[in-house]
Amino acid sequence: MGTLKFIFAVVFAGTITSQGYGVTSDQQDEQSKNVESSLFTLKLYRPNYILPVSYTHPQDNAYFEPMNPNKKPLRNIAVEFQFSLSLTAFEDLFLKDDSLQVAYTQRSSWQAYDKSAYFKDTDYQPEVFYTLPVKAYWQNWQWDTAKVGFWHESNGMGGNKERSWNRVYLSVLFSNGNFSVDIKPWLRVRITGRDYNPDITHYRGDEEIRFAYQWGEQNFSLLSRNNIGSGFSRGYEEFSWIFPIYSNLKGFIKLASGYGQSISSYNYYNNSAGIGFTFQ
Repeated sequence: MGTLKFIFAVVFAGTITSQGYGVTSDQQDEQSKNVESSLFTLKLYRPNYILPVSYTHPQDNAYFEPMNPNKKPLRNIAVEFQFSLSLTAFEDLFLKDDSLQVAYTQRSSWQAYDKSAYFKDTDYQPEVFYTLPVKAYWQNWQWDTAKVGFWHESNGMGGNKERSWNRVYLSVLFSNGNFSVDIKPWLRVRITGRDYNPDITHYRGDEEIRFAYQWGEQNFSLLSRNNIGSGFSRGYEEFSWIFPIYSNLKGFIKLASGYGQSISSYNYYNNSAGIGFTFQ
């Protein structure tokens, strides 16, 4: 708790002192005239993709098999897709160029190749977050943004199958040319009386870090979660590669390994590989 309070203090001290670094007030006024407002405009948030072939092994049959209408172990091949949108509700709320945004992300696994096709699992993730551009520099590194948000995640099941939690997070984004690092620690917060999964932090952790590299029209991303906190014993890694196909249609490959690929199986270890398309 003390460490996170210190990080929050450093972030906001840095953001206040670094506003307008190296830019005159006249230049700021001129730049603001050239930037159109994005208020109430839906934008893509996290990757929007569809993987017609997504292979997962092993499967968490203890949790999912009772909901399988085919009354047999799960197939390893399914269709996975995700859509994610954000909307800016306020701009220049406290400081110049800051914003308050809401977002919604939904990721689903569809057992489309079973005799009786059905949706095995869905993650619902609404968010609200405050973003502040920073523009502070250290040698070749730039501190781009600081973000503080509230993040809910649930499988929407209810009862004994319910899996859900709420987090308050801090996200800081740094870049160096085509390379960027997004560091995101969080704190779990309790809102309702019942805790459906009291040990979820043990597996999902309290931090994640994402490395990204842009090479021409290709984008490579590596996500690491709960490896530091668990001593690399209950972590999760996800690698993605986006490459051009035609216009805004991109190819998308995702490889993942570790605990909690979905919130429903947050305490289960498996591996997955998928190939498909993303839309940007």
